[in-house]
Amino acid sequence: MNGQIFFSELARITKSTSNQQLAAIVGKLPVQVSQMKAGDISELTMARIVASRAALAVKPVDLLKELKRLLAVTTDRALSTSLGLTQQTFVNWKARRHAMTPRQVAEIVKKARAQATAEAHSSAFRPIIEFFPIERKLRKKSYAVFNSEPGAGKMRLGLSAELQSVNGLYVFYDSRGKALYVGQAQRQSIWKEMHSAFNRPRAAQKISAVRHPTNNVEYKPASEKLRQPVDTPRKLHELAAYFSAYEVAEPLLDDFEALLIRAFPNDLLNFKMEKIGRSLAMNAERKADAGKSVRKKTPAKKTAPRKAAPARKAA
Repeated sequence: MNGQIFFSELARITKSTSNQQLAAIVGKLPVQVSQMKAGDISELTMARIVASRAALAVKPVDLLKELKRLLAVTTDRALSTSLGLTQQTFVNWKARRHAMTPRQVAEIVKKARAQATAEAHSSAFRPIIEFFPIERKLRKKSYAVFNSEPGAGKMRLGLSAELQSVNGLYVFYDSRGKALYVGQAQRQSIWKEMHSAFNRPRAAQKISAVRHPTNNVEYKPASEKLRQPVDTPRKLHELAAYFSAYEVAEPLLDDFEALLIRAFPNDLLNFKMEKIGRSLAMNAERKADAGKSVRKKTPAKKTAPRKAAPARKAA
């Protein structure tokens, strides 16, 4: 078959306008396409072109199998939920005898991306408990926010189990319901991190109070024995009356915590002002530091003093 006729017809069908586009279709180099146009194309060459294109074609059944493998699902229903496509779409795919077009594959990617975004939004944040009253319970040398021992009741046992199984944010409030402290639990559960903060001494947690004697001394009215209020450190278990807890996706934890602290800097006892987008900022700083070249100061070259020109001899 005449090569020029073959490629002219192929360009018309595929709407190709250059040898480079035609080369991508037949799996050849542009220079090879030019050479093939100048001569005849044998039946064997045409068969090889068709076979190579068929090997690269995406078959609907094969695509379904690969998608199920990558997404770790076994049924069309589960795959439908993951991709945001209907099960009828899969039925139509299986009935197809021809390969899928690039547009169909691109449409799958588009819908899967939209579905992934929707799932990310729905799973990024989940309230666990809000404004739960603190019932301080002494355990050995520290306090628990509430009793979680056997016999404490289904509500408290269930809440304790939930807090021990998730990561996220927690907020402590005073008796007026005003936020005192915001913390995050990323490396360990909310339950462990919250109790650590509940018993942790912190310089920012102090109030002005009068120190009264604790031993067995005789009472004297303040008119006789006046004691001055002084700054007195207090732990959160002495200040907090309620707490809330929220499960937050790990990539968002830093920014969620920073958002709350920055939104209420004058109300919270958090002494560290967190930055939003800390990981991005750190990467930007590293790149900036790497881009700065350290210029070594080279000593200026010393120029030798010019020699005076010899005096001319008188003729």
